[in-house]
Amino acid sequence: MDPVTVGLLGMAGMFLLIALHVPIGIAMAFAGVAGVAWLVGPGPAMSLFSIEAASAIANENLAIIAVFLLMGSF
Repeated sequence: MDPVTVGLLGMAGMFLLIALHVPIGIAMAFAGVAGVAWLVGPGPAMSLFSIEAASAIANENLAIIAVFLLMGSF
């Protein structure tokens, strides 16, 4: 299937999940992993999902934003 078609179906699925009151982050993650799994296979999609999640947590710049928001809530 064409990658553009997979992207459009993923966006439609994401909006459907959001309409069903699934949190936006989970809907986006599910649509992204499903789209990559359709294009390259489920194994590489799961490894990409785990690698990107770990690198986002380990990034200092993103951690500073979270700590700043936490300080603001206190």
